[in-house]
Amino acid sequence: MKTHKNLYPQVWAFENLLAAAKKAQRGKRREPDVYAFNAELERNLLELQAELRDRTWQPGVYRDFYVYEPKKRLVSAAPYRDRVVHHALCRVLEPVWERMFIFDSYACRVGKGTHKAADRYTQFSRKAAYVLKCDIRKYFEHVDHAILLDEIGRYVPDGGVLWLVKTILNSNDARPAAKPGRGIPIGNLTSQFFANVYLNRFDHWVKEELQARFYIRYVDDFVLLSADKSVLHAWLTAIEEKLAGRGLTVHPAKRNVFPVSEGCDFMGYRIWPSHRRLRPKTGYHGRRKLRRLARRYAGGEVSLARVRSSVAAWLGHVKHADTRGLRRAVLGGVPFARSPRPSGVMFRDFEFRHAEGRGGPEIPKQRGSAFPSVFRASAIQDSGVGHGYIGIAETQKGMTALNSGFSVSTGFIRSALLDGGPGHGCRRVPG
Repeated sequence: MKTHKNLYPQVWAFENLLAAAKKAQRGKRREPDVYAFNAELERNLLELQAELRDRTWQPGVYRDFYVYEPKKRLVSAAPYRDRVVHHALCRVLEPVWERMFIFDSYACRVGKGTHKAADRYTQFSRKAAYVLKCDIRKYFEHVDHAILLDEIGRYVPDGGVLWLVKTILNSNDARPAAKPGRGIPIGNLTSQFFANVYLNRFDHWVKEELQARFYIRYVDDFVLLSADKSVLHAWLTAIEEKLAGRGLTVHPAKRNVFPVSEGCDFMGYRIWPSHRRLRPKTGYHGRRKLRRLARRYAGGEVSLARVRSSVAAWLGHVKHADTRGLRRAVLGGVPFARSPRPSGVMFRDFEFRHAEGRGGPEIPKQRGSAFPSVFRASAIQDSGVGHGYIGIAETQKGMTALNSGFSVSTGFIRSALLDGGPGHGCRRVPG
């Protein structure tokens, strides 16, 4: 058994911390804490380096929130500064374990993932008649810190690395309802890596002791396939005993042996040897998510680029199943369009004149002409409405009053010009 010592200096090396910061900020560069960290990037990285080198670094407070799809889960987000440390640690440790993980462990590894796991199951289901499907009950909550530290220490007997791992694990104890010495928070990059490490020896036991040729695991979900149903039942008993030694249990309602011809719910799909469907629940969730996105886009809350990204991600998942009809129905029934906005504001039956004593561009008297864009810009950006212009503007939806000797807030003019509705407290005023 090869061991790896003196890895800790690689963790706190400035080059590693810089690379970790660049990786941690992907897709999140506009978040306030990322902006603040990057504003003084070199100083912040040097502070982190000194704290890690001197072993004085302490994690910040997690931000807890719930996600409800596919089911309700408590997710804990670490501060950005801590996420940089997590990436720095994983950049050093992942290459060590990548050589030891079995081929058919598919979670949070480069070149793996849910689609590869589903493809692998299809391949196995054509070579076996029965499948045993299992789910570990509340896996992340029951990871034993002592067992995990022992597992890491077997291959990386480095005091600095073990101190950092222990510090990260102990930060979970401060969370509400956490059991001391147990559990890793869902949401940390390190938790995903630790979850693979924790069951790595179990994976090898299944392949080498049980001699299960057809075995796939994705975090806490795993399947074993065989031509003999009685073999799978015997394996289930042995697996429950083995997992109990690590403080884990198989969910009693999610352990089943059945023919592969019935189809297996796995990785968000229902998979048969000959074809694959999207699980109904996954389809419903996807449709609801796209409808919410369409409403937010109509209200101007999200950009077109965000819409394209989200739709592409959904299509990237569903296209791995026989979903041509579903894609057509969902995308055809969820239009993405902005809410109606005034294409221009028209003057009608009055003279629009420039008020004396105010700044702004001179606008000649005019009737029935388009509202000048320069006026719209100044009205929104500056205090007061249109620098004191007088008149009544008619939008696509009704008459909107503009300033006539009294103060109107910028918020009013923004609403009046961008929404154009008659119900914004507008009223006719004398010219």
